[in-house]
Amino acid sequence: MNEKKQAINQKWKQVSQDSILDFQNILNILNRYYSQFESSNPKTESSLFREEVGKAREEDLEIYLKKFGRYEYLIFSIIHTENGKKSDSWIHIDGVSEERDGFKKKNLLNHPVFEIICMQDIFEKSIELEDISPDQEYPESANNPRVKKKAE
Repeated sequence: MNEKKQAINQKWKQVSQDSILDFQNILNILNRYYSQFESSNPKTESSLFREEVGKAREEDLEIYLKKFGRYEYLIFSIIHTENGKKSDSWIHIDGVSEERDGFKKKNLLNHPVFEIICMQDIFEKSIELEDISPDQEYPESANNPRVKKKAE
């Protein structure tokens, strides 16, 4: 199967609890970067949500990833609050992984980019999910009986 078809057929994965802080670190770096350009425009609901994800307690988060290109990920996040839950989705392009591939092609394997945790690293450590009902656009929760973790 070619790389593009393989990426399209990827299953949802849930970010493991031990990778939530790494995910939040990546998100907070991006949030700070994008906030530099929002001085004259009000923040969107989506950017405010991503800021909340970056500040939320680990135990209040569920984060799901689906790879759909070599460096592209669909991210779906749920924040559990006292008043219920909030969710949103966005696309993440993994520039660190792309840079790593460029340095590998040049056989420069000691570059500092290999020390930076990226979305690919988190994706590889995440828990693959199976049996998501076809009427669900996104996984509701790993605790949902319609969403089963893949047997190890």
